[in-house]
Amino acid sequence: MISLRASLTGLITGLAVLATSPAPAATPFALTATVDGTTSARAFNNAEEALRGISTGELQKLFSSYTDTSEVSATLNFRGLPMTFSFAGGSDTLRLQIPALDIDETFSGADRGDSIDEMVNSFQDGAQVFSDLQKKLAAVSAIDPVAGNPQSLMNMMVDETFADDAFDERLVMGRPYNPKGDARLRPGKMRSVGVRQVQFDANGVEGNSTVIPLTYTASPSARTMVKFGFPMAYWSADGASTFSLGARVAAQTRISRQWTLTPSAGWGATVSGDLGSAAHLLNFALTSRYEMPLSRGMTLVFGNTAGYVRTMGLSIGEYDLDPKLANTYMKNGVQWESPTLHLLGRSGTVKTSYALTNYFGSDLYMNTLHEFGAAIGGGGMADLPVSVEVKKTLANDYNATSLGMNLRF
Repeated sequence: MISLRASLTGLITGLAVLATSPAPAATPFALTATVDGTTSARAFNNAEEALRGISTGELQKLFSSYTDTSEVSATLNFRGLPMTFSFAGGSDTLRLQIPALDIDETFSGADRGDSIDEMVNSFQDGAQVFSDLQKKLAAVSAIDPVAGNPQSLMNMMVDETFADDAFDERLVMGRPYNPKGDARLRPGKMRSVGVRQVQFDANGVEGNSTVIPLTYTASPSARTMVKFGFPMAYWSADGASTFSLGARVAAQTRISRQWTLTPSAGWGATVSGDLGSAAHLLNFALTSRYEMPLSRGMTLVFGNTAGYVRTMGLSIGEYDLDPKLANTYMKNGVQWESPTLHLLGRSGTVKTSYALTNYFGSDLYMNTLHEFGAAIGGGGMADLPVSVEVKKTLANDYNATSLGMNLRF
């Protein structure tokens, strides 16, 4: 018992220390330009504005001596993907090079502005170029909206699956199943709404996120439960915003008093005009939850999720855009639960947890995620209807602290 209390104290202390760790500031798009031998730099938080950073108006903000005949060379860090642009002295022909995508093209318009328009349109109108760009950004960008980081749509879908079916963060199940049919221990119909606020640092880019999970569950029998989830998220990275939403359905079956299995399927979509990204995904998973009873009403929960998630074709006009990202994943964790004192005639539960996520398949910027959590709230349908949770997420070039609340009704 002493070791469990010590573990809980250590976890909360660690979360507090990590939450106050300083992080350097960075930007989604960083342009470094050289004009007639002089170099200057500028940051952007919008993809199209960054691509147009070599226009006459933008360059004259950096170089007072710039004219439409000046020699220009520039490097744009496009969310971690290097691009180079150049105009030869006295020329209106723009050269674009993206070595990671084997792109080396020239655009010749009536003037430099027209050449830049042609270049920007090649990203917006070229289905294959856009798809290849999206796939590469998932591998090199710490703030990609589609995949490769904890804020991405792919990870949001995986998180919601594990939270609902393995760790039961909506606090639906709470107590062990009672085969004698005590009605108080059967979940019945239930709705829950939550809100989670996240502060993150992704490779130096600071941001915040708001996640709103909506859940509805119904139990046709004492051993089965059907779940519907509708998560939504809005996040901003250095002023560049992204919106994501999803829908999922799961069918939970209690195999034994302590073990449940839950197959699920989900769909999600994300769009970010600022970051230049749009996609939708499908997710299929199987989740196991095993509850090991301990002394004094405590429980050790082992959660395991295996799944497959991939992008789908997105039709815009005559174009079919698909970065063809496909990943299998494993998310495994352990959670310690303990009953708390009665409050206003109702009981609650305190939980601490750790979970590890691993992705396999398409190249992603982050393939491994570590999550530490603590929560206190209701333990079953007859108990406290509110829970509060704190989490710490760590990954390659990433750390985040989140505070969330779930209301059950």
